Amino acid sequence: SINSILDYISTSKNMQLLQEFYETTLEALKNSKNERLWFKTNTKLGKLYFDRGDFVRLSKILKQLHNSCKTDDGEEDLKKGTQLLEIYALEIQMYTAQKNNKKLKKLYEQSLHIKAAIPHPVIMGVIRECGGKMHLREGQFDEA
Repeated sequence: SINSILDYISTSKNMQLLQEFYETTLEALKNSKNERLWFKTNTKLGKLYFDRGDFVRLSKILKQLHNSCKTDDGEEDLKKGTQLLEIYALEIQMYTAQKNNKKLKKLYEQSLHIKAAIPHPVIMGVIRECGGKMHLREGQFDEA
């Protein structure tokens, strides 16, 4: 399946090949209604942009991912908790690299309000690490 191919190719170290593969996959998925595969591919492309330090492109991907997790009235769809946490983790990594503590604090607090989720341990690790560092910066050692 395409999922297996995505997982296999994501181990490649050739960033240009990965970018072309993900972008081609996303183009092919435009007319398909496979939201989960679209989300997974976009997340992997976002991670690639993060690894390359391309925060402009990463921001565009994050915006698309956020839009895919909204209800018809524009609010975050809390039924998509796991996906929201994946987006938050990627955003947290970007804002950590940019040293944007204000946005980090906001994202961390938002992530704690999501209850209907079964995230990957790495995702929760990124979020909890952010919270610990944030509390340390603020001198709240017990909270950290």
